[in-house]
Amino acid sequence: MRIAHLTYSFLPVVGGADRYLLQLFQVLADAGHEQVVYQKHTDAPEPFVRPLPQVPPSLARGEFWLVPLLARLRRRELLAYDRLIVHYAPYLLACPHPRALVISHGVFWDDRPGALRSRLKRWATRAAYRRAHQFVANDTNMLRAMGERIGPGERPFEQIAPGKWFVPNCVDTDFYRRGEPDPRLAGVQAIALVRNLYRNRGIDLALRAFARFSPQVPQATLVIVGREGQRGYLAELQSLAQSLGIADKVHFLGHCDWRQTPAVYSAARLSLVPSVAGEGTSFSGLESMSCGTPVIATNIGGLPDLPCLHTEPNQEALARAMLEVWDRWEEYGQRQREQVIQNFNLDRWRQAWLNIIEQ
Repeated sequence: MRIAHLTYSFLPVVGGADRYLLQLFQVLADAGHEQVVYQKHTDAPEPFVRPLPQVPPSLARGEFWLVPLLARLRRRELLAYDRLIVHYAPYLLACPHPRALVISHGVFWDDRPGALRSRLKRWATRAAYRRAHQFVANDTNMLRAMGERIGPGERPFEQIAPGKWFVPNCVDTDFYRRGEPDPRLAGVQAIALVRNLYRNRGIDLALRAFARFSPQVPQATLVIVGREGQRGYLAELQSLAQSLGIADKVHFLGHCDWRQTPAVYSAARLSLVPSVAGEGTSFSGLESMSCGTPVIATNIGGLPDLPCLHTEPNQEALARAMLEVWDRWEEYGQRQREQVIQNFNLDRWRQAWLNIIEQ
């Protein structure tokens, strides 16, 4: 089958959605499908990448929404493919296809509920949900937002309604396992936070919680791994750490290639996923648990689908959970790893996707 993917970004691989596509691309390639990827402008030399025109610097902040409009200029090309896999639901409205399959990576209109922009995003996603030939959600929160009756974690890898699937994110549990720790963290009793720096990922919430936790566990260090996604947020976080009196106990390591993250998790005693909005079934949470490093996550979005220890998204609850796990991290880590191996392994994900494509 000839399959085209339409996404915002893919190569170089930076975030979770990029890794998702990389994983899916390999599964479909192994099954013999021919694929190309339409994405924002890139210098990646791979022959299967179809970069869209580069936008002028003055429009760079709106590039996410310009990508489907630029792709529409190649609509005739896209219609020639047997399938179009759309990686952001609203993109389908600009590039309709009779055999379109839409993937959601979590609800993304909840950072400013009620705002006009949020209402438009929700409307566009609902319209794509109705029009898509197939729709794959990686969390149950999205399905509930679309009107389906399903509870957290229910019916994974199943068709929830005609053409509507719940396929949670999964990881390679052989690759993500505890091993040699990152040498940069030698001698550090680390709490890892592996997220690109966006405000809806709750990095500032983690800093405030760590400031409450730190006086009781003074040997702990918060290690933040990820590139700056929103301009100015890194400076805000550094200033906040300074004002909270924890700057000497917070390390910003910057971007880390995804192949190196097992070493980061292996150097940590626990991990945080402190999202406050816009979250599906977190790759970083699954990767950490697969490495035997227990995860504390907020109960936001699709995170309740995962076997983490969950808290309310406030600094007091998060600090209490960190204290609970700190001395029992091996017990929590073993239990969470076993659940990931059983329920979120790549074999289940691969088989679910092959079933969907063959339908």
